[in-house]
Amino acid sequence: MSVVRPDGHDPVADEAADRPGDEGTILVMVLVMMVIGSLIVLPLMVYTISVFRAGGVQADKAEAVELARGGTWVALSNEADLFDKCDGVSPLSGALGPDVNTICTVVDDSRLRPAAEIPYHVVSTQSDVGLPAPITAQPTVVTHSPNSTTPDPNDWDKWIDGPDWSNAPSANTVWLPELPVRSTNGGGPRDTTLSFDPTCRIFFPGTFQNPITIQGPTYFTSGVYYFTKPITLEKGADVVVGNGTELGCTTDFEAVADAVNVPNPLNIGGLGGTFVFGGDARLVIDDQNGPGTSIKLTMNQRYVAPEDTSVLASSNVSIVSVNGTHAPLFGAEALGDDLVVNGVIHVPASTVGTGDPISPRAVDSGFTPSKLTAKPLTPDAPTVLSADDYQRPSPTPSPGRLTVTWDIPNENGSPITDYVATDLTSGLSCSPMTPTLPDTSLQTSCTITGIAHASGDNANVVVTATNALGVSLPSATFAGPQVDLSGGSPSPIINPPSAPQNPTISDVYSDGNRISWDPPLDDGGGPITGYRVTATPTLPGPPVVTCEAWWDETSCILRASDGFVGNGSTTYTIEVVAVQAESPPYQEYLSPPATILPVPTPTWFNGSIAAPFQTPTPYNGIRVPDPIVGLTTTTSTPTEVLIAGYISVPQGRIEIGATDPSATEVELIGGVVAGDIWVDPAGVPSVLRVELDNPIAQKRVRIETSVTGKHHAKSVAIVQVNRSGSLAVNAWFVQ
Repeated sequence: MSVVRPDGHDPVADEAADRPGDEGTILVMVLVMMVIGSLIVLPLMVYTISVFRAGGVQADKAEAVELARGGTWVALSNEADLFDKCDGVSPLSGALGPDVNTICTVVDDSRLRPAAEIPYHVVSTQSDVGLPAPITAQPTVVTHSPNSTTPDPNDWDKWIDGPDWSNAPSANTVWLPELPVRSTNGGGPRDTTLSFDPTCRIFFPGTFQNPITIQGPTYFTSGVYYFTKPITLEKGADVVVGNGTELGCTTDFEAVADAVNVPNPLNIGGLGGTFVFGGDARLVIDDQNGPGTSIKLTMNQRYVAPEDTSVLASSNVSIVSVNGTHAPLFGAEALGDDLVVNGVIHVPASTVGTGDPISPRAVDSGFTPSKLTAKPLTPDAPTVLSADDYQRPSPTPSPGRLTVTWDIPNENGSPITDYVATDLTSGLSCSPMTPTLPDTSLQTSCTITGIAHASGDNANVVVTATNALGVSLPSATFAGPQVDLSGGSPSPIINPPSAPQNPTISDVYSDGNRISWDPPLDDGGGPITGYRVTATPTLPGPPVVTCEAWWDETSCILRASDGFVGNGSTTYTIEVVAVQAESPPYQEYLSPPATILPVPTPTWFNGSIAAPFQTPTPYNGIRVPDPIVGLTTTTSTPTEVLIAGYISVPQGRIEIGATDPSATEVELIGGVVAGDIWVDPAGVPSVLRVELDNPIAQKRVRIETSVTGKHHAKSVAIVQVNRSGSLAVNAWFVQ
């Protein structure tokens, strides 16, 4: 308690007023406490903030790194862009954001074949056929000069006799690759579909011995296919052969995973496909039929690993034929011998590349040589169909006759110029009359005359055919009847044929008239060898005019150039007779005439065009077989054909043509060797490439992905990319 002094002061209050330093001490203490607090709390706060801030930076950096890595992954997943668009400037497409940029640069590349392994690009092995102009215009084509007296490394008789018969071709040679080992079947169908898409047809490698017609999306898995019957692509066909740059309705992997009834073994090997053609096998386009509106075929380039020796021969090869003779000839050749015609063609018989020092013959390994050979040969032997005996009634029933009929054998590349039918019993022969009119053919029958078999003897007939290459083997002996003139079973007596039917003036020209008729109803028992038309004027003065037709024709033309008058002042009686000529010597038996009565037409010639003349069909002596590769279109159906690998069909024919050139594209860019390559001069496709394109097969590229923004990151990968779409990463780092 305070006490107030007499002077009025409160001692306690005065003491308090006299101690101002106490208040400053407290303030200092407060300040000290605040400083101490800041030294502890603020660092803790800064630390906490720094920790959070550092975590955000790391997250941003991690995000940038992942974006860089993701940009590279996007690039790797687009193999086509890697192969085609690596220019070092243009960014590759991606969807990772505006701050992600991927540039691809080619470091180096290698082509499909080294320069030392590039054979002649395009070769025709037949010495007497040339390469068509659209192809010979290319500088890399081999031409041949079979009549040259100057040594020439390109001369056919030098380079065909010694081809490059190997798995790996050499420069400046004709490469005839060996065959791969034949794939066998079994373990399920090799022609099936996708389980979830039945419109996608799938083939697995193997042996196919039935014709194949394709009308829709079709995929041939990678491997080797052997065919003995045709493959026909109709409208709607969209075919891809083997994995590669061109994608089909499925892939090798998807086909194995999702095909209906996947076979076992698969026989899938390498990348791309190889078609081996033997027997009647060939590849043709039929754009007349099918449900679709276009036709497309792509055969991807074939790649095979060096260690896969059973099919190594198929590397770089799209189509290869089984070469060699198909049938024996005079015992001098055997099935699968070299195909040789001196001065024309020489193709060694195929062998199979098994990796062993000695390659087996193709025919000993289950292959059949292609029948579609251009080799001209002597004709095949005819087959006798009938041998009929008869006599003529006048003047006496003698001598005896034997009419022999046979089929038309294969001419084998040179037209048949004669047949000889022989009765081995009597030793007598006959031949059909030699055609005297252009563009007509030999008759496949003739009559042997003067036969009088002894009692008990019967005819035994053989027939041979002749062309420029020689005489065929004789037909099998045909057992005929006895030609009996007066015995117990005499040969029948026959008469000439009846009159031709329905004679008429069928065409009127400015300089003549065509006379037509139908064959007689009765040939009398013997072959009709021809017809003769006679126009006799009803008034004297103008000459009698004739025209003739061959045995298989039913019209001929009466011409002003032969004296037929068409000024309206002359009328004619026209007679048509059928002729039977027997040999030797030729003696004619005529039918009764079929008559066109005089026609009171004021003018015979009132047509607007001149009468046509028959012209011979050119025949160059070389067999023109069905094409082993037929790429000719006959409509305006859009058609695209791309065959990237080698085509080796040295004894076959390749045909290329287009009814609508603007709708047709044909690219055979892997090199071609064929017996004959023909391009329709009137229908050259708008796109036509027949050559050996040695494309870049592999590139080594540098893929660099840069990320900008809050933080930067970079991904660099060194990658090998193949044209086929496969790739391998050599190195990859991210920073």
